Amino acid sequence: MTTDLVARFVKRFRGGPVVAADLAGGGVTALFGPSGCGKTTTLRCLAGLDRPDDGEIRLGGELWFDAARRVCLRPQQRGVGFLFQDYALFPHLTVGGNVAFGLAGLPRADRLRRAADALDRLGIGGLEGRYPHQVSGGQQQRVALARVLVCRPRLLLLDEPLVALDAPTRDALRPELRRLLASISVPVVLVTHDRAEAAALADQVVVLDHGAVVQRGTTADVFARPAGLTAARIVGVETVHPGRVLRAAEGLAVVAVGRAEVVAVAPVEGPRDVYACVRGEDVILLAGGDGHMVASARNQLSAVVTAVTPEGPLVRVGLDAGFLLTALVTRPAADELGLAVGTRVTALVKAQAVHLIPRPVNDPVS
Repeated sequence: MTTDLVARFVKRFRGGPVVAADLAGGGVTALFGPSGCGKTTTLRCLAGLDRPDDGEIRLGGELWFDAARRVCLRPQQRGVGFLFQDYALFPHLTVGGNVAFGLAGLPRADRLRRAADALDRLGIGGLEGRYPHQVSGGQQQRVALARVLVCRPRLLLLDEPLVALDAPTRDALRPELRRLLASISVPVVLVTHDRAEAAALADQVVVLDHGAVVQRGTTADVFARPAGLTAARIVGVETVHPGRVLRAAEGLAVVAVGRAEVVAVAPVEGPRDVYACVRGEDVILLAGGDGHMVASARNQLSAVVTAVTPEGPLVRVGLDAGFLLTALVTRPAADELGLAVGTRVTALVKAQAVHLIPRPVNDPVS
């Protein structure tokens, strides 16, 4: 029997926003978007904590909610595991007691065995006797996840699962959490507004804005090829600049962008007015600004550095390449190039890294 989730429903708030969810499939799905876009409301409706106004929710062959037929299973009937942002661990219970809390109907020996197995699976076996305040933030996250998984949920919901952790701990836990989510045989829906987290954990992404779905697809496709200007801004494409297609031939388009011309993969029946989108990690910088390097990239743009901003292990580099262009490079690369405001460089961008999306003719930025 399939365990795919199908959820198409509407939740209205009096005098407020309307959240329209549209989810389908298995694996790990990330609900991605800014605060207030409806991500957590969608989770709460899936869990049965909030009741939608229209639509239906199914898991496999079981109907959980149907507004037309007045079907709405209670949370305890759905078998959902819900990991909250703050983990909601009971401070008066030990780690073992927290994990076994949802197994009250089982004999004590079975509760202890399943709790120990869950902790071992998450790499924190031996902490059963400690209290939540006696373990680290990363260990608390694992305890909370073990408490959810020990009940063998049919659907796993994660609300910003790593948001309570510091950056180094988040970076360390992402691959571990991804391996765990890939190993369980239930659909997972997670909420995040962190692009790195969505890219690391999810198979598919649903982008939300003001309660509406603006794009869905594989993680790689959504982040590399946003469907429109709203999606591009939400997923954090570093360079989004208005342009105009000058000519197209053999699958490539020459696009006027600011004072420069760039080559992009031409859409099949693309409009002449477009936005040119480039991810920062797709821009390669070379020393010198003559723009005529020996390289395979179609676009070799002479540029001047306008800003250098360290961001953890990376450096965000603002460039004037005839239009405002942003590059993301490693700290060693930035040091090697001697990047500083006023430095002349050549920016290399492959044609397939320039994504074109339609732009209204009367767009105010044109």
